[in-house]
Amino acid sequence: MSIKNKIFSLFKGVEKEEDETPKVDYLCKIVKCQGKKIGESITADEKRLLVKNKNEILAIPLEKVVEVSEESIIVDKFNKREAKKMGKLWKKEEADKLKFDELGMMISE
Repeated sequence: MSIKNKIFSLFKGVEKEEDETPKVDYLCKIVKCQGKKIGESITADEKRLLVKNKNEILAIPLEKVVEVSEESIIVDKFNKREAKKMGKLWKKEEADKLKFDELGMMISE
């Protein structure tokens, strides 16, 4: 919060947090849909959860995320065709920035 905003908030008598949305860790978790493992989460943006499985990357809308635990992410039914299409688009635009080993696991350099 800027100094100007802090001063104004003091005059108002209320100080608000700038970012009140809770931070959720979506990285490197097993993703399940209807009790079946569909892949591992590799990243998320403001609209989609990116999931890597053996053959492809799925871009699942974040509103389909039902539960996030330390080990896994549970998602509701989603349009798989659209998720594959958006995953291909993401891969084309962003995947050059990521590196994977022979098992499909993301590695850092």
